[in-house]
Amino acid sequence: MTEIIAVLLIVFASLTGLGHAAEIPTNEQPMYGNGNVSPEAQRSNKAFVESTSEPNRKLVSNKAVDIGWRAIGSNDLGKAMRRFNQGWLLDPHNGRVYWGFAVVLQIRDNNLPASIKMFNRARKLLPNDPALLLDYGRILEGAGQYEDGIIRFKAALAMDENIPPAYYGLVRAYLGLKNIERAAHFAKVGQKFGIPMTDREIEQLQQQAKQKRK
Repeated sequence: MTEIIAVLLIVFASLTGLGHAAEIPTNEQPMYGNGNVSPEAQRSNKAFVESTSEPNRKLVSNKAVDIGWRAIGSNDLGKAMRRFNQGWLLDPHNGRVYWGFAVVLQIRDNNLPASIKMFNRARKLLPNDPALLLDYGRILEGAGQYEDGIIRFKAALAMDENIPPAYYGLVRAYLGLKNIERAAHFAKVGQKFGIPMTDREIEQLQQQAKQKRK
């Protein structure tokens, strides 16, 4: 659940506004700028891959990704992207790499379309990971894409009902849609799973929903 924790820590932090790839070093762009790599960098990348024996590349790729997630947790997004790129070089089929790209693309660059593309690539490689769907939902909900966020939160809960942040995400998304009744419903359902809301807050939502029905 490292990815969940990292995103919850900073997904609503102020965005840096680095929306132009040209302003970002190549090694801090996803997949090194998706092909825009100098011959010198290509040689360096090849040497890096060849320094790890083929049987160990998946393992080392995941270790690089783990460091990337820790860097997200400490808000060092440049370092995070460099480590995700190393993970990608070692194992381009590592779904956690694209997951990491997706998160940084939104919280650093405010580039939701690119983030969504990376999330979708990650989902193809990790189709049964509820934590991925949770992060996807949080990114969408945080960007105001409430209905799309709801779809991901519900899909995550269909895989594992014991994910408190998914219930909280549903509450936030439904409040964003001004659907207080559904927000109150998921607040109450999520309470037994440890949703981060007090009894008083849930009761207030229920009262508001009741008044709206009158």
